[in-house]
Amino acid sequence: MHYQEFSTLAASYLDQLYNTAKRMTGSAQEAEDLVQETYQRAFQAWRQLKDPTHCRAWLYQIMRRLFIDAYRRKRAMPELVVIEGGHETDDTLLAIPVGSFEEEAIRRLYVEEIQRALSLLPEELRTALLLHSLEGFTYPEIAEILECPVSTVRTRIARARQKLLLKLHSRARATSLGRRRNQ
Repeated sequence: MHYQEFSTLAASYLDQLYNTAKRMTGSAQEAEDLVQETYQRAFQAWRQLKDPTHCRAWLYQIMRRLFIDAYRRKRAMPELVVIEGGHETDDTLLAIPVGSFEEEAIRRLYVEEIQRALSLLPEELRTALLLHSLEGFTYPEIAEILECPVSTVRTRIARARQKLLLKLHSRARATSLGRRRNQ
């Protein structure tokens, strides 16, 4: 494969990588930085990619390693919190038709609850679930990205789904019980 072919192929995955990075980091700015660093590393090591059909998985593997490294660095340093007004959330993990103001408000609540529940999952479970459910990777591709056996991928996805459902169910029960007490 020539550099130009690699460049074209790698660029075709930019949007997918960004969407995953945004879900992983929870921040548009951090996602942009992560994707930029991913491509920087990929273009430096493009000759290491032996099979072009594995390019997508290879890019995700690079991004995951960079994300884990950044996470470890952040954990080692104290965090400075800056509070500003406003909060943007454009990510949608659940598509609900929008018709009225009430439907839009309900949809946003669902999306926020799902995002909150996802953020509470351990990183390895969340990553496997996002790669499969949102990015459409197969189990073998995820195994390659996460550098683990396919059976581990299956287990992580099953556990992630189970934990996600439990968290959402618990939250829904707590919310409906709170409404009953107030009525």
